Amino acid sequence: QGRNAKVYDLVASNIGAFPPHIQLQALGALEFSDNRTYAKAVEPLLTSDDVFVQDCASRALARIGTAESVPALMANGRAEAKRAMGLIDVTGVDSALEKIAANSDDGNKRAAAIDALAIRGRRDLLPAFFTYAADENRATATAAAQAIGSIGDISNLGQLVDLMISKETAPVSRDLLNATVAIMRRSTDQAKAVDILVGKMNGASPRSQANILHALVQTGSNEALQPLVDACHSSDEDLQKTAVKLLAGWKTNNGIPAMLELASADSTSLPNHVVLMRGVSRLLAAERPNKLNIDQAKMALDTCRRDEERQAIQATLDKVK
Repeated sequence: QGRNAKVYDLVASNIGAFPPHIQLQALGALEFSDNRTYAKAVEPLLTSDDVFVQDCASRALARIGTAESVPALMANGRAEAKRAMGLIDVTGVDSALEKIAANSDDGNKRAAAIDALAIRGRRDLLPAFFTYAADENRATATAAAQAIGSIGDISNLGQLVDLMISKETAPVSRDLLNATVAIMRRSTDQAKAVDILVGKMNGASPRSQANILHALVQTGSNEALQPLVDACHSSDEDLQKTAVKLLAGWKTNNGIPAMLELASADSTSLPNHVVLMRGVSRLLAAERPNKLNIDQAKMALDTCRRDEERQAIQATLDKVK
């Protein structure tokens, strides 16, 4: 209606009486009205029986909401509501969310507030997020770990790994591992990031060392390959087994020479040898025939101790012929 103010007012004042499919259209109009006074008309729809209406109301409040919209969005708790709290661009929202994150007795509400603060890019709250990540409440700790992973950088990596090590038996350790991987993948200095993680392996338990190896491997960086190979020689049997499995799952063919060297060693057990040769076979089979390194494939054939792996590699060579 040409952005007619009277039409907007009529829509806002009657939106609660509309059927859901009309409410969705009305919310779409109010979302782009640029008029925050309509937030009060939109907030009640966060409790609608129709979840599509709820989410549409949250999206509208992301643009026209106020600090007073935070309690209604918090009560809704859906993903769109959390996103809306992270996007409302008015004074008072940050302080309201910080207060909930610090003082609420409800772990889920604290988690929602932390999620929203991370969306708002509050890097100044990273010290608080580390404290929350050590919280006994799983929802709070998980949200804080995810927040660190989403807005942290390499300067936070050492502290993050230290926390992961201290929480190695807690459920949040997996979230802290994912946060570590997220930061490493964004890092523009992979060598430095790898050095930080490798440095933390010294003195850590085999379980924590295995977690660090998982973080190194999931980044897929070339710098992470050598520490993984070194761990394959660990005197701890479980850590060695984990390292061999991770090396065999390496995603690119630059891992083949290390796999072959380790698989050909007399000290390598047959189970570890088989795992490594299957990794080699997988990488060779993934190569385009015209790109396959024939000499490397023949070396792999000579390294095999069992016919099963030898046959798989020979099948790859046959395709080239």
